[in-house]
Amino acid sequence: RMALIEGLICYGPERDKKSTFVLTEQWLPPFRAVAECDAQRIVLQRYLRAFGPATPADFGKWSGIPAKAVRKIWAAAEGGLCEIATEQGAAWLLREDVDQLAESVFAPKTLRLLPHFDPFLLGHVDKNQVVAATHYKRVYRAAGWIAPVILHRGEAIGTWSHKKSRRALTVTLEPFDTLSSRLHSEIEAEIKSLGRFLDVSVDGIAIEIVNNTK
Repeated sequence: RMALIEGLICYGPERDKKSTFVLTEQWLPPFRAVAECDAQRIVLQRYLRAFGPATPADFGKWSGIPAKAVRKIWAAAEGGLCEIATEQGAAWLLREDVDQLAESVFAPKTLRLLPHFDPFLLGHVDKNQVVAATHYKRVYRAAGWIAPVILHRGEAIGTWSHKKSRRALTVTLEPFDTLSSRLHSEIEAEIKSLGRFLDVSVDGIAIEIVNNTK
């Protein structure tokens, strides 16, 4: 584990369903070392670009950096940040990304089937903006398990799972509420895309819906 943390080794391709490790100097392109403060600034910038608007607490939870160090990193980057109001309170965004956020709109079809532990579900401390409190435990389960979710316009509307055999794919949906015909059509399109990825023909795909809407 320490060799992984120090960047001396990294994961290689699986062999007989077992993990392998390789030396990073033999596997990855050359990289240059940077000072710790510069590395922290880069990590914060990339975090906010991916997950902003966010708070120092969000960044600390995501990165594992202690709160005292987060405050120092945040203060050093303050000139490049912009505070904005959200439904959850004040949050921050990279100043250079503000205009892009203001001009952004949801695409006509914004439904996706996210897999287990998708990064979108891990970026913030307060998950209410993604998962309603009444459904929290159906997504964020015991022992740190995070279920695959049906995501619509940035909000989880159910969970899903799949089983694959050589020529067949069965997808089980557990929506939090009754699915409209339009949503059902969008989900079917996503499942067909999943089938193509897993090399399963449309004829080999089956969809099951579990009506557990409590």
